[in-house]
Amino acid sequence: RGLEKGRYELMLCEPDRCTPRRIAEIGARGPIDWTPDGRSLLVSDRQDSGSPYAIMSVEVASGARKRLTDPPRGTHGDHTPKLSPDGQRLAFVRSANLTVQD
Repeated sequence: RGLEKGRYELMLCEPDRCTPRRIAEIGARGPIDWTPDGRSLLVSDRQDSGSPYAIMSVEVASGARKRLTDPPRGTHGDHTPKLSPDGQRLAFVRSANLTVQD
């Protein structure tokens, strides 16, 4: 749909009638997670092509973003977010580069 290379659309649809609705454009595909209240999705994205990936919270209703992690520059960044069931803790993978991960 005219997205630049390395960008993806975050889509949502109701299970009984899947007419996809675009929530946001993001820079990484891969695992995403819901917040316990169902109002936001956790994704990996970056501000520009020179920045590392960070975990972002994206509001389903508005597409508004909130940055949750701050990976060091010069790293690949953070991905694979998973929120605890009570919403109090966030687990994720931080990659120094594409082959070294913490």
